[in-house]
Amino acid sequence: MSLFVTASINTQPASGKRSYCVGSGKVTAYNYYAGLEKLSNNVGEKGPDCYKEFSRMIRGQGNNSHRLVADTKSGELAVQCIACPKPGVNLPDDWQQADKKFFFKYFLYLAEDCCFRLKRHLVSSEVRDPGLGTGSSYFVEDKPYREFLKGVTDQHKPWTTNTKFSRGYAMTSVGLSVCARHEFVMPNSVVDLQKGERYANVDYSFGSLLRYVDPRLKLMQSYDIVCQWSRNLCQHMKSMPALVKENWPPKSLLFVVPKMHLPRHIWSCQVKFLLNWLPGAGRTDGEGIERGWAHMGPVATSTRDMGPGNRHEVLDDHFGHWNWRKLTGLGA
Repeated sequence: MSLFVTASINTQPASGKRSYCVGSGKVTAYNYYAGLEKLSNNVGEKGPDCYKEFSRMIRGQGNNSHRLVADTKSGELAVQCIACPKPGVNLPDDWQQADKKFFFKYFLYLAEDCCFRLKRHLVSSEVRDPGLGTGSSYFVEDKPYREFLKGVTDQHKPWTTNTKFSRGYAMTSVGLSVCARHEFVMPNSVVDLQKGERYANVDYSFGSLLRYVDPRLKLMQSYDIVCQWSRNLCQHMKSMPALVKENWPPKSLLFVVPKMHLPRHIWSCQVKFLLNWLPGAGRTDGEGIERGWAHMGPVATSTRDMGPGNRHEVLDDHFGHWNWRKLTGLGA
């Protein structure tokens, strides 16, 4: 188990002014607990061993005395972006009647990508280590996703660049979507990938996040292989489970390739999928999702040997921390 923790230590220096030592890092729960023990008593005396209780305490939903954990709804615990357009929340009542030259203000920019550092070895199982809160924030719901994968065949061709190092792994990577301008991880958009970057996994992620998007919005979807993925997306979505295609198709959907990735594409892709062609795109580069992977990378060494449930909850914690820091930093 791994946490992203922030600990504050109050000291009283000779000057009389109180100072604070704040530290945060991708550490295992065991090392964090050991650090708490040393902060309490650093002369080698062992107090009561509460590590098991601590491990249980940090899993699941807390601070809610009026509801059962089982009553938590899908995506309910996700920290959502307050800056992206949401009709009835932060848009004027007449937003759909806006002048066409200003309508770009109501585009929703999304970005999809996968991280091949976030693997999981073939250890434990869903029976031995079920998720206590999978589906309540950023990961998709376990059971319907597993049922969907049973029907996936090789016709959903994988992006084969990262498939040769899959032996011994139950999960070879993680895929997700963020809002491309503010970099918030979208609710119920995180999926495990079992063999390379298969379109089926990405399709499911995209359809799942649409539950939290108003169907009247125009969407701009960024993805480094969008030129291939978008070709059969509509056909694939028609065969998706009802849970993840209720808002399909959106009113309109535009596809782009992130600006840093675009030069690696052929000339026809560079012309067709360039963000600079979109009115109102401004300096949006579509690469914000890569900054999120830089934040998540250090936790990979801890999560690759975890059971499926524990791993999901740890990654959800880190995604939540990322979104919370984004939320509190929007003003700056």
